[in-house]
Order: sequence, then C-alpha cells, then structure tokens
Amino acid sequence: KQPVKSHVKMDVNGETIFPEMDEKGVYTDHLEPGTYNLKFAVPYWHEASVEKLKCGKNENITITVTFVAQDI
Repeated sequence: KQPVKSHVKMDVNGETIFPEMDEKGVYTDHLEPGTYNLKFAVPYWHEASVEKLKCGKNENITITVTFVAQDI
C-alpha cells in the first residue's frame, strides 16, 4: 500500500485546510486545547471523520487515517 501524499482536504471545526504531507504521507500539526470535529477527504476515496475529539493542554494525540477507494 502506498500512503496518500497529495490532494488531502481536512476540515477542522468547519475550517478547511489542505495539509502538506511528507514522503510517508504524514502531516503534523498543533491543536490548542478544546474539542474538535475533524473530516478528512481525498478525491475518489471515502471520507473519514472524527467527532468530539478532546485535546488537553500539552497532550500528544496521534490520528492515523486510512482511506478506502470508492466503487466507480
């Protein structure tokens, strides 16, 4: 399996960003403490989402997203 490295769209509490993935398909970011709804999308793949993710102060959270191809 090859990691997704481009065309990723990420929605964080209604704000859309296009993360820059590294050669391993990894994107690293910092979130302020709070509760988050996250959606991940790549064209021609099923979307993935995480609802009500709670981040505490100085807390490290790792999310691994695996995309599944849509039937065309």
